[in-house]
Amino acid sequence: MIDAAGRTIDYMRISITDRCNLRCRYCMPDGITQVAMSEILTYEEIKKICTLAEELGIRKIKITGGEPLVRKGCVDLIGMIKEIPGIIQVTMTTNGVLLKENLKALKDAGLDGINISLDTLDHEKYYKITGTDACDTVLEAVEASAESGIRTKVNSVLQDAGDRQEWRALVKLAEKLPVDVRFIELMPIGCGKRNTGVSNLELLDEIKKEYPDIRIDPEIHGNGPAVYYRIPGFEGSIGFISAMHGKFCNTCNRIRLTSTGDLKPCLCYGDIYPLKELLKSGTDDEIREQIKHAIVIYLTSSGKQAVADDCFTAFISSPSSVWYGLIFMLLTALIVYNGVEDGIERVSKFIMPVLLIMVIGIAIFSLTLKTTLDDGTVRTGLQGLKVYMKPDLTGITVGRFLQITLDAMSQLFFSLSVSMGIMITYGSYVKKDVDLNKAV
Repeated sequence: MIDAAGRTIDYMRISITDRCNLRCRYCMPDGITQVAMSEILTYEEIKKICTLAEELGIRKIKITGGEPLVRKGCVDLIGMIKEIPGIIQVTMTTNGVLLKENLKALKDAGLDGINISLDTLDHEKYYKITGTDACDTVLEAVEASAESGIRTKVNSVLQDAGDRQEWRALVKLAEKLPVDVRFIELMPIGCGKRNTGVSNLELLDEIKKEYPDIRIDPEIHGNGPAVYYRIPGFEGSIGFISAMHGKFCNTCNRIRLTSTGDLKPCLCYGDIYPLKELLKSGTDDEIREQIKHAIVIYLTSSGKQAVADDCFTAFISSPSSVWYGLIFMLLTALIVYNGVEDGIERVSKFIMPVLLIMVIGIAIFSLTLKTTLDDGTVRTGLQGLKVYMKPDLTGITVGRFLQITLDAMSQLFFSLSVSMGIMITYGSYVKKDVDLNKAV
């Protein structure tokens, strides 16, 4: 199915439970309020949604949670979805604690891939992050999954607060095992707003220092926005999912179904399209229309600019509107304090050198820029800037840097022009009153 932005939406992530047997600090540091099981979709309802979604073009399903394996019958659900004609792939995310004991049943059910969350191999840090002592259990599950032949990926979320260097041990998992070790930037959603994540750009630079022969991996590894790299001699690959410093909204191919039956077109916004009541009292056509509305009409009806600007751009690029006000008040105060005409002259003398320095800085940055392309070659200067249009981690960050700088400059010009406009208007009235007084 094609959405309003021209993207093909063929992938649905389904949360089958809100329960989890871990308490990761960036996910639920304060615990969780569990939803009553009566409010959770039944497996039959989930299968019906998958069947109707397939008729609209959904081809790939990801089973998620909470932790999906804590819900009894998860394996049976995977088998049920695999039986739907037109569904070509069913995968699952898990924290790995219950994976090994369910691995054979999952493979027999036809599971195509497993993503295992693992942020550290250090037992003490694992306990600090998750609240449980299951590091060895999860590591055994990673090894067993890789040996089973099921496509296995390890997902890691690094944070500045203590586990920034965990990448060194995690990367080595891909040295001897055919797994993709992927680093996911912490997103400012929910409890993630309380923590500071690690930039994948900085992480890639650190990895390159230790593995200078690392190169882009052109192979397609799955359905998501990850950018993959290969290290010579390694069995697996290293991937980066850069929600904050990447730019992949224009290639987004997914929609999400919550455990309570709400469709979410985008994680960044709170828009939902409920299906649960329709499952109880609506027709199949009404359910299809609701799914279609969530996919096809969402961007147009909501007025969101997510695809053009990227969902999380608002969190990291443009300075807050508070800065507009602060700059405006500062310039106004300077002008009023020094008198209108003299104040404008003083502000102009101050602001022009600042703007000139910013322009020179951008020019120097562009001329000295070195950017690595997909084939491993390096481009400098204006040629390097062209990488902004390519889905490469380094080039994307360069483009984002320029975007932020230009945003700041435009807002500075805006504040300056508004302040001067008001003061000039005010000054003309003051001057007119003075002239009238003199005439009298």
